[in-house]
Amino acid sequence: MSKKEFDLQMNLMRRQAVGDFLKRSAARQPDKTAFVFRDKRFSYREFNAVVNKVAHALGDLGIKKGDVVAVMSQNCHQMAILMWACFKIGAWYSPMNYLLRKGEITYQINHAGAKIFFVESALLNVVKEVENELKAVKQYGLINLKGIDLPKGWVDFEDLFSNKYFDAEPEVIIEDSDVASLIYTSGTTAAPKGVMISNSSYFSQSLNFLNPEVAWFGLEDVYLMNIPLYHIGASSIMVAFIKQGATIIATYGSDPMEMLDLIQKDRITYLIWPPTLYAGMLGLPLRKYDLSSLKKLVWFGGSLPMNVFREWKEICPQAILMSHCSQTEINITFTFGRYFEEPEGGNVIGKLSPDVELRLVDENDVDVPEGELGGSHCEDPFRYAGLL
Repeated sequence: MSKKEFDLQMNLMRRQAVGDFLKRSAARQPDKTAFVFRDKRFSYREFNAVVNKVAHALGDLGIKKGDVVAVMSQNCHQMAILMWACFKIGAWYSPMNYLLRKGEITYQINHAGAKIFFVESALLNVVKEVENELKAVKQYGLINLKGIDLPKGWVDFEDLFSNKYFDAEPEVIIEDSDVASLIYTSGTTAAPKGVMISNSSYFSQSLNFLNPEVAWFGLEDVYLMNIPLYHIGASSIMVAFIKQGATIIATYGSDPMEMLDLIQKDRITYLIWPPTLYAGMLGLPLRKYDLSSLKKLVWFGGSLPMNVFREWKEICPQAILMSHCSQTEINITFTFGRYFEEPEGGNVIGKLSPDVELRLVDENDVDVPEGELGGSHCEDPFRYAGLL
């Protein structure tokens, strides 16, 4: 055995690389449904195989460990496959908000130094307008959901699935501290920042999610993924579900009637929605649908009005409602709450997650007295590896 082969084998034995989560779940339960989008349904064996093909295809396109792979698309199986292919080879998965305008696209792509940029067909025109301004991009790829003509010089993402590429596991040394994704903040108070999320961060957060005292993901759960995959929440939740070996049903957007149909048809057990969506859905004839499969209803991103809590509890008495609170830099949950009944005192953010220390401080990083407002200062193993 050469030194290169020895180093690879030692790395494979001890690492907690995100791409290995999929490999292990595929080995444990190859025939179980892993991922569904519209009429595309992948078992764990099939999903792992196609991810490996795309990983090898990215290598043929010149993408290597540490390169930034940007993608701008709404949820689809291609975007999910690309994310996992990046994880397999140590490339940095960098999803972009599909609502970005021309100047914002230019800033983020150039700031990230993306080497390849995959674009959904519905967003092609806006990207073509700034194509000449994207200095770092060496190759463009099309996620062709509309069947349009392929632009000259672009690669069709579907070609990366072809039998030209092997489905064997890529052989890449990936350390736990290596960056797995580059997720940009919304830029509310300043220019968006690129948050570097490491393999170890995803690993620690997955264990947090699988904890029965926190997100309580189970092997039997079926998750309706309507949160956009450009959001840290969606990527981290998907990583944890794949690590567990559960099933993900993805939607292109958040069409209310489509989601209700899927909940009924695919026996969805797990929802993760913002409070506005829970409130808005109450305007629909929910009682005409069979929602008995719903077991875990999570809200995030704000306070859930207690009248909305009560109505959902009445509609789904079998379900537990849960609150999660976090931010991109912390890679999701630092507080959680689990409520079989309406919480005393109304809206609360719950308890600290295991392994999390949280202080409320003033502008001088001094703890504020109990009951007073302060900024959150969080210490945990999930946090970002750095800012770009």
